[in-house]
Amino acid sequence: MRTGALAITLCFAIAPLTAQRPDRGFTPPAVVTPIHTQDADPEGGAYGIWAAGEDYKVGFHAGATFVPYLGSGYPQNQPFAWTTTSVQVGEIELCTRSEPAAATVAPTRYEYDLGGVVEAYDVRLEGLEQTFVIGRRPLANGDLVIRGRIDTALTADPVVDRHGPVQFVDHNRDPILTYGAATAVDANGASRAMTTSYEAGRLELRLDGAWLRDAVFPIVVDPLMTNNVTLNTWSGSFGQHVDLDVLREDERATENVWVCYTRSVSATDQDLWLFRTQDNMAPAPLIQTFADITTSWGNGTCALAHADSRVVCAFVRVFATTRNVRWHAHHINDLALRTGVGAYLPHSGNWRVDIGGNAANTGATRAMVVYQHESAQPFANGNDSETRAFYIDFAGTTTTTGQGTGTGDRQLFGSSTADVERPRINQVADGLGANHWCVVHQFVSNTNPNDDWDVYIDIWDENGNLRSFTQTTSGNGRHELGPVVAGRGGRYLVSYGGAPVAQVGPTTTILSYEILTQRIDFNGTTISRPHPEYQHLADSTRVLETRDIAFDSNTRCHWLSLNRWGNRVYADKLGYRGQYVTFDTFMTGQGSGTSVRDAAVSFDRDHGRYVLVGSDTVTGSYPIHGNVWSDPALASPSLFGITCSSGVLSWVASGALVVPSQRIGFEYSGVRLTGVPNGALCFLGVSLTGNNMSLNGIPGVALGCTQLISTTSGFLGWLAPVVANPLGTGWNFPLPEFLPPTTLRFQCVHLDGTGTVFQTTRRLDVPIGH
Repeated sequence: MRTGALAITLCFAIAPLTAQRPDRGFTPPAVVTPIHTQDADPEGGAYGIWAAGEDYKVGFHAGATFVPYLGSGYPQNQPFAWTTTSVQVGEIELCTRSEPAAATVAPTRYEYDLGGVVEAYDVRLEGLEQTFVIGRRPLANGDLVIRGRIDTALTADPVVDRHGPVQFVDHNRDPILTYGAATAVDANGASRAMTTSYEAGRLELRLDGAWLRDAVFPIVVDPLMTNNVTLNTWSGSFGQHVDLDVLREDERATENVWVCYTRSVSATDQDLWLFRTQDNMAPAPLIQTFADITTSWGNGTCALAHADSRVVCAFVRVFATTRNVRWHAHHINDLALRTGVGAYLPHSGNWRVDIGGNAANTGATRAMVVYQHESAQPFANGNDSETRAFYIDFAGTTTTTGQGTGTGDRQLFGSSTADVERPRINQVADGLGANHWCVVHQFVSNTNPNDDWDVYIDIWDENGNLRSFTQTTSGNGRHELGPVVAGRGGRYLVSYGGAPVAQVGPTTTILSYEILTQRIDFNGTTISRPHPEYQHLADSTRVLETRDIAFDSNTRCHWLSLNRWGNRVYADKLGYRGQYVTFDTFMTGQGSGTSVRDAAVSFDRDHGRYVLVGSDTVTGSYPIHGNVWSDPALASPSLFGITCSSGVLSWVASGALVVPSQRIGFEYSGVRLTGVPNGALCFLGVSLTGNNMSLNGIPGVALGCTQLISTTSGFLGWLAPVVANPLGTGWNFPLPEFLPPTTLRFQCVHLDGTGTVFQTTRRLDVPIGH
């Protein structure tokens, strides 16, 4: 399409913007994590056998150990382990095995066969149900007495022969968990309350012999262990989510939104889950695909990307003195819970992981993992951090459960005199020959106490080559903090916080006074910045943080940026210059004193919308929220009026890789003219106001022509004239971010084939909006 320059100044009054409302919101239902194990970690050792309910996890590898979720505000785990020491009826001992025969007998049921009694545990949402099953009548009379040893740092007041729960508290006398009152039930459903005694780590359950004598076997003894955490006990941090990410992959039509998150057991232990759901973010079905919930290690950050028909969850395992990166690769057609983990161990001391993958059906087999590396041992965030990367290659991985191969570890940026931190990478790479990823990180000199953090931007290819790099700004006396990036095909947007050095000095957080953006383009060889840096959020106090950003790969002009502002996360839609178009509040802290903790976003290419997830510090067990951001519907462009011309106007996009868009912030939009004589001189007028005035009788104008746009009220001007050609003629008409929702009205005036008479086309009405 041949183009002419825009020869008018768009003088729209900026109308108040209507917040873009997301389509739906949901909180995923709590689910039970089935009993499972994993291979041992090369650094952390054995995984164990684990399961989880709503607010606890339980290990079965060394007897039953109940671990309540207490949140990051609680200093350490409080495990509660039960060991059966005796089960007697009268003088007969029913525990006849020297070692219990242990086995998973159902996804949520674990049993220890003690000989004449089976000790079983059912993992329920609300608590761990412990039962003792006596299958046949013992050859003795007397009370049934079950004795157990409790191994825990928690304490409980002595209890003597009463039917009721035993409450265990910590050193501050805060209640942590309850061992429930026991009841015996026989084969006919008859029940009998049992008494409980407890003192100094020894617990006894007793059932009177008279009831037992008349009972029909088998009988079941049934206490229940539950988390007894009370509201706001630990600054409202109970079970809170620490880090999360979301990915909408484009290969499958269902079960194609993936969410990973970590959750605090305590300040020293976090667990990780990976789920998948539908792309409309419906709360069900919610499919568990991976869990990492041992106490042998904790978990740090996590991130998601697509690679070679798999979704890859990269995450950090936190060991006693160090940390390292692991990943779980899950085939998109596999709906089962899997426990495979990939490890690549060129060195340790690695954290703050992110991952970039590739688009669906491209044949690309590599994902790029970026992370922050510390040289200190034991692990500490030093002032000489560096950013590094490696690749996960799935070439030759033929099994569904294969984890690929880690390869090509390299330093991205680092120096003995600098601190380089918080690497992030765009989630989806494609185009320009070999796949490329855009990596951002923040840099500061560690020899100059007054130096400011600067954001660096690197382009890396899938073969480990640095193709180009730049930085946003430097020497401006302003910290640039917490960069995030999104884009594809050489068009990227970097978002970061700003905080003046004079106000905050050296900083280890990303809290900022402003949120800024910078468009970055890469043409395969060099980086350019087609538009200036832009501030789209600001506050007089230091309360702003970048969280995530996603790229609309359909329009190739829009991004959705998530930023935390106090106890809220705002979703800001940005246009082709990286400037603000519109916004909405994605989520708000759900209660007094709570705040949003993290948020993530991914683009749904099939539906042209975004999927969002977020978490907050509300007291509760699953404070994760999901939503879908969709643009409001716009009426299609239409033609109006009577014409004396064979020419037809249409609204088009100028590039083969983008779709025509009427969205404000779209760069590639334009007007196309077809059907006019070759070589005719054409003029395009644009107005906000229509008209319908006959031009009959005006010299030099063909009969039957009408003026269909106003050239007074709302008139914006004439675009530069162009000469018609057989392939069509057109004008670029980008829609910069400052435009308000309105209707643009276009009409072309052109010379006829003789070059002596003007003709007018029908009017093209184009509604534009957010």
